[in-house]
Amino acid sequence: MRLFLLLLISSSLSAQIEPVLWKVQKDTIQQWNYFFGDEFNGTEVNESIWYPNYPWGGLLADEGSYADKKMVSQGNGLLKLSADTTSEWRAFPKWMLETGGAANGEVPIRNGNEVELHYLCSALWSKQQFKYGYFEARCKSPSGRGLWPAFWLYGGFPNEEIDFMEMKGEKPKHFHVDVHCPNDCNRVKTGWFGLTKKWGAWVKTNKPITDEFVIYSGIWKPGEIKMYLNGQEAATFKGDFETSMNLIANLAIAQDGKAFGPGINKHTKLPSDFYVDYMRVWHPLGGFSAPKRPEGENAANEHAAAAPVENSEIIQSNARAKKTKRFMRDKKNEKLHMGFISLLQDASMNLLFEKNGVFDMTPKAILADRNLNELSSIELNENQVYFSLRDLKKGIYFIKINAGNSSEWVQLKI
Repeated sequence: MRLFLLLLISSSLSAQIEPVLWKVQKDTIQQWNYFFGDEFNGTEVNESIWYPNYPWGGLLADEGSYADKKMVSQGNGLLKLSADTTSEWRAFPKWMLETGGAANGEVPIRNGNEVELHYLCSALWSKQQFKYGYFEARCKSPSGRGLWPAFWLYGGFPNEEIDFMEMKGEKPKHFHVDVHCPNDCNRVKTGWFGLTKKWGAWVKTNKPITDEFVIYSGIWKPGEIKMYLNGQEAATFKGDFETSMNLIANLAIAQDGKAFGPGINKHTKLPSDFYVDYMRVWHPLGGFSAPKRPEGENAANEHAAAAPVENSEIIQSNARAKKTKRFMRDKKNEKLHMGFISLLQDASMNLLFEKNGVFDMTPKAILADRNLNELSSIELNENQVYFSLRDLKKGIYFIKINAGNSSEWVQLKI
């Protein structure tokens, strides 16, 4: 049995906690600590930790597409990434014409720096880079042909990428997981006569996952990447990457005849929006070596780590992964894995337990005094369960999580 510290700073006006997450298997519970994230409270994107567009420019001149900052907005505790059609000529600086493929002579240029645009898209790109962690986002993807939302990591040179989720609006019962890297490092054995194949495929779900909030997540650790849907293990890649990566959410419009086609048609509703409730990054306590938290402008995220959860009333889909390519699965671990439990705080100073996964038992949270005498307990039988702090006096308390055959304690200081 181990003890972990959970600090609650209390005043007459507010309280803050350092969030904790537990990865629950049938035989073990592992604690992860909050490292980075955004609950998207307030009405303005926090540009101290995010670029509200692509740092390389976001222009795809041959497609007439541009990721425009004005298509990124925030309100009601949600990030909104939008996409729409347009018909305009827009001037771009020389460097953006070069990165956007408009300087090769194959795309018409007007007045020396104007490109014809047909689509406006959106992206949010973290200023901080990460190597290893548990990355999660609760999102609502739009339905409609040609709409292409994604939640992913990108490492730039040498062009390494981890796609936790890519979707197409015309495939409501599927999401795509993938990894990209040079020199065919993403080729894996399929199990058939020594044949190899590039890792990545569509994962089929048991129900539509568009127009509902769904949690997409992944664990990237040395030598392995696992992808999850609502806490359920969906795919495993055995391999690693050299570079640190930026965390990204975006909404694009696919093109006929190009990657992730087909494009939009007359039935596609535009403008369309991809909503993100939160993005969080966790690191395991005592686990793999993690980079230090950023200093300077990114140090503002120390406050984001303790931001209260505003959208605790969101109804989350209970969709499950139904079918994945056999060579992309880790069946032995799938039988042990149950899910994740996070401990956060809502805007009313309540403790909020969020559970996602496939549990074959009901986890329980127990509140005890400093002598470990039980004061109360609550079963975590819903995706979100609350515990009020208002009746507690100042002092030291402990919270115990019982799940599977294991339990863990955290210390609570009021």
